[in-house]
Amino acid sequence: MITLIITLISLWPQAGRALQVFQPYRTVGRGGEAVLRCSYELSSGMEELHLTLYRGQYEKQQMCASTFNINQSYFKAQGMVECRGEISANGVNLTVTGLKGADTDLYFCALEVLFPPPYLLRVGNGTIVYIEEEPDCPAHAEKIVADPEDTSKEAYIIPLILFAFVVIIIIIIAVINNIINMKHRRKVVGVLPVASKKLDCRFGYENFL
Repeated sequence: MITLIITLISLWPQAGRALQVFQPYRTVGRGGEAVLRCSYELSSGMEELHLTLYRGQYEKQQMCASTFNINQSYFKAQGMVECRGEISANGVNLTVTGLKGADTDLYFCALEVLFPPPYLLRVGNGTIVYIEEEPDCPAHAEKIVADPEDTSKEAYIIPLILFAFVVIIIIIIAVINNIINMKHRRKVVGVLPVASKKLDCRFGYENFL
């Protein structure tokens, strides 16, 4: 009985200092930037916290980390990426910049209570951060999205140009053939006909009549 009482007394500070961390299931990042919500439930009296952002489900990679006070409204953290945190009463909106499409992965918020003691650590359930790939030619892509009719016009202009080019070649070939045929006809017309020659056996000379 005495042992049970001592155990309950030792666990009482921990029971009064509950800490839970929650995360959304998924978020989408654009332009190399994603906003990740790290929500938490704190017991009263907790002041100094430490937030770490990890990437990967099995081999966790630390992306950024920062220590802050719950009375703050903003903090900035440097690491493998840049993180900016906006602090509220029940969580942190963590804006992560410098991301690429290959950085799409599962991200975890780890929250530590540094002061006052005792020390506590909780890790969130994880958020799938999907980073959209940027096009290689953003200016051209924006033009296509802004004016799709111009793209359709381009698709018709090129075949028309090719068709006109083929027609011109056919006309040129026809004209050349026509000129050659006319020259050939002129040569045939210019040749005088040769009169047939008849041999008069009575006189022994040719009769041209």
